[in-house]
This record gives sequence, structure tokens and C-alpha cells, in this order.
Amino acid sequence: MCAFDFWERDGVAFERLPTLQELLICCDEKLLVRAVMEDHVRAEATVATPKRRKAMRKRLARTLSAMRALPVEKPSRSSVLLPREEFVLHAESGLIERGVSASLAQLGDAETVRRAIFPSVEGFERAPAEAHALPKERRYALAPWEESLAYRVWLGGPWCLRERYQVLAGAFWEMTFFGFEYDQVLARQARKRAELLLDGGASDGGRGRGGDATGPEGADGRVPTGANVRDDRAVRARAFGLELPDRFAEEQREALARCVGVLNDAAERRFWERFLSLASETKAA
Repeated sequence: MCAFDFWERDGVAFERLPTLQELLICCDEKLLVRAVMEDHVRAEATVATPKRRKAMRKRLARTLSAMRALPVEKPSRSSVLLPREEFVLHAESGLIERGVSASLAQLGDAETVRRAIFPSVEGFERAPAEAHALPKERRYALAPWEESLAYRVWLGGPWCLRERYQVLAGAFWEMTFFGFEYDQVLARQARKRAELLLDGGASDGGRGRGGDATGPEGADGRVPTGANVRDDRAVRARAFGLELPDRFAEEQREALARCVGVLNDAAERRFWERFLSLASETKAA
């Protein structure tokens, strides 16, 4: 690591943290586009033709250029993006995939986090259980780009170059939940906000790692087919809910699911501990 690495410094004032836009401007475009392609549109890119993949990369680059040039609000005084590990179980293969995303926190969350991670014995006994809960993850897909680009970013910690680009790619992906064109995003965000008002504040949804995945029946609603007669029968039985349960495999998946739950709980705690350390250092600075 370079001796002049900004993220290795201690006691950096919050006002000195770079904004998301600043990092998007100075990062390597090809590496960022590569991270988005590999982490968020991998399934689609894998089956796409070379011409289609090239068009996808160009589209991502155009959106990045728009974000770099967009006039933004003043740098945030309380919102910060930090790396958050997340683990996903792929049931078919039994593989556990680790990813790193950009999660939003507010400096105002510090006291809640401190009580949850370091509760006093007396306070723990008297306070209700929800008083010691960690804050819920904040989504920013509905935030205007001008606001999201003004978020501060902290990449301090044991992150390699690839993981830092994963964080930037995660923020980029969250911002493009409603599209890749600025005017299109504004219109769709406005429509979604109206729907949430009518629905009484329902969830704004989310787009997980891997992109806009469709169900097992595919985007056009057709049931998938197998490579041969035997596989075809098994695939169709699974699609129609007629597959005979395999307790041996089910127990393995349940065990792996519990393992993933433990990993994600530990990752969440590490995330908030890093945030609390940052909040304490910036306050002291």
C-alpha cells in the first residue's frame, strides 16, 4: 500500500472525506465498468454476444460520464458510504458468494449503534429489546443523483483495490436502479415516490447482486428445458413444484443457510464497528 494512502490516516475530519462524485471522477473508468459488469450484470454479460457486451460497457461509461459532470449539492455533512460485506448462498451449487457493497449510514446513527454494540448492563436490563437493535440498512435508490453523489465515502480498513472498486460499483448500481439516463431516472423516481405515498410507505425494493434476474421460468414466462430427456423431466418437475423432496440435500442447504446467516450477522457488526470508529475519529478531529 502506498505510504501516502489517504485511507491509512488516523483522525481524518469528516469534512475532508471525499464525496462519491470525487471518487467517480478520479477512478479508472475501465476498472469501474469491469467491476459493474462482473458483480452486477454477470449473468447477462456471460451469455451476451461480444457486440452486446461492448454496447453494455459503452452504456455504463456514458452513465458514469453523466455522473461525473452533474452539478451536485454541497458535500454531505452527515451521510457517508462505507464498505459492507454480504454473503449469498447459491442453493443449486451450494456455493457461498462474498460481495462488498456501498452501504449508507448517518452520523446521527452513532449513538444508536453504540448502545447496540456496547450496551451497559443496567441499561440493557431496563430498555426494550428494540432499543438495542442496530439501525436498518438505508436505501438510496430513490435519492436524486445530486444528493447521492454528495455523500462522503470512507474506504479505510482491510480493503484491497478490487474491493474498493466493488464499493464504487455498488454505489453506481444502486443509483441506477431506476435506469441509466438522468431524465429517465428522475421520472421513474417521481413515479415510485407517488406509489409509495399511496401504498403507505411500502419498500422501494432493491436490486441484488447479479442484476435484474428473472424467475426460474425465464423472462417470457416459459418453463425451462433440460439438456436431455432425463434432465428435462427433472427441470420441469422442479418448475411445476412436483419434484420429490431430497431430505439429504435439504439438510445441507439448511446448514449452509444458517452459516450464511452467521456470516452476514458478523459482517453487519463489523460494518457498524467501522462506522462507529469513523464517527468517533471524525468527531474528535
